[in-house]
Amino acid sequence: MLLAYLPKLDDEKADLLFRYGGAAGTFSAKLKLAYALGLIDTETYKDLQGIRDVRNAFAHPRGFLHFDSPEVAKVFKRIKHWPQQPNLKALYDQRLRRATKAIRAKYDSLLYAHATKDA
Repeated sequence: MLLAYLPKLDDEKADLLFRYGGAAGTFSAKLKLAYALGLIDTETYKDLQGIRDVRNAFAHPRGFLHFDSPEVAKVFKRIKHWPQQPNLKALYDQRLRRATKAIRAKYDSLLYAHATKDA
């Protein structure tokens, strides 16, 4: 979506921006940039932060983890705008689908705008 929004970037400049160590080289930095540019709304931004937090819990485990693990439940409790519910996997999937739908809609509108700009 960011690349669709910044279409004049050549490969070298895109690499400088998005590679690891670049200004938007992490998922967190990409979230902040997309939010600051108005490409995602507040709810999508918060959902993606939550998704990032859950992903990080699974990426750096101290043993076998699953959605019912106490360590994962702690992460969900820190995500204040997500409703508390017993089925954490279902909640995660719901928020992921909502964020994906919002991003897809914005991405499609950016592509349409670029396609019809010169027409």
